[in-house]
Amino acid sequence: NKPEVQIGKISFRNMKKFDLDMFLGDVARSPLCAEESHSEMNITELTDLYNDTLSNIFNNHVPVVEKTIIKHPNAKWYNNDITIEKRKRRQLERRYRKSKLAIDCIAYRQQCNVVSEIIVAAKEEYYSNIIKTNFGDQKTLFTVINKILHRNNKNVLPSHDDDKLLANAFINFFENKISNIRDDILGDPPESTVATGDPPE
Repeated sequence: NKPEVQIGKISFRNMKKFDLDMFLGDVARSPLCAEESHSEMNITELTDLYNDTLSNIFNNHVPVVEKTIIKHPNAKWYNNDITIEKRKRRQLERRYRKSKLAIDCIAYRQQCNVVSEIIVAAKEEYYSNIIKTNFGDQKTLFTVINKILHRNNKNVLPSHDDDKLLANAFINFFENKISNIRDDILGDPPESTVATGDPPE
């Protein structure tokens, strides 16, 4: 069974929408570039004008956006070796998507197999240790076997206190999926094997 998911919030700016030329144009038209208004200002006032003007213009161009996300704790069998191999897979995928070369495609697919194999090995080691540790404890062994075979699993929603907050988390997850697919279609080849996050479970 997977660890219980948690709901949280993140704040970020969508820098893909940042237009440098428009930003510089707004700066040029701002009080910051009106030299006649600076002659009687001291260093503190000038510093405040600089910080406030640039912050306000920047916030107008790329405001801070807050989204609800679903956090997935790592499974108990997950280890650092998996993290390292998944990072290599991501690097190889980026290289392949950029070069579109057959040799990079092969390297990427081979790394996908490596990740799959190391995950299987980690699960085997984790559950083998549990079985060895609890040898003779029939109740614990049956519980472990039921988990491995996914018996008696119930489809339940993530733990939550607010139905609306959970619904928004689902919406944000699928909006991000759709947005990433659209970006891939308009730009690079689709990223078919790596997702931006796991769906709510």
